[in-house]
Amino acid sequence: MLPSEVVFACDDPQSPPEGLWPEEARSIANAIAKRQCEYAAGRRAARNALSRLGLPAEPLLAAANRVPIWPEGTVGSISHCTEKCIALVAFKNDVQSLGVDVESAGPLKSELVAEVCTPREVSTLINASATPLVRAKQVFSAKEAAFKAQYMITGKMLGFGGFEIAFPTSTQFLARFTRPENDFEEQFEGHGHALLFDDHFYHIVLIA
Repeated sequence: MLPSEVVFACDDPQSPPEGLWPEEARSIANAIAKRQCEYAAGRRAARNALSRLGLPAEPLLAAANRVPIWPEGTVGSISHCTEKCIALVAFKNDVQSLGVDVESAGPLKSELVAEVCTPREVSTLINASATPLVRAKQVFSAKEAAFKAQYMITGKMLGFGGFEIAFPTSTQFLARFTRPENDFEEQFEGHGHALLFDDHFYHIVLIA
């Protein structure tokens, strides 16, 4: 599913928060136990993936906006849910930006559908599905991946209404800006990969 230039690694967010560098441990010392476990799993997965690019291990700290500060010349994305954690990385010479999201393949809470999905998505995707709340979870996950990918380029904090999703096939999706403000956003189609594996949805957007 992924080009050879993009590598990934997974970890268990329910494992103890081990394997952190001192600087990383200090940055989450006051976080609740669940958050510490998720953070540690993300850093372990990221370092594992970076090692597959041939890069040495080093602390992976976060900027003020909580986005990881990736090693010079690389791009990456981390996602976790209750049971899964995944990190994707690549060299900037190969991939300009990327985003990944993992979610359990269960239904989205019904009260969140109107917040996550635009009216057109409700009409064309949700209401047309035999499992509308599960479809809504897919839309949620696809938007999370698209948001991360565009953020590396635009720096924009978008809500769920900032994108509309389409699924041309069961393993592909498109993400488009609903209110584009420049040529990049006008032309952006966010060609994404969609995967159902081990009862979890994985959505990935790569921008070459």
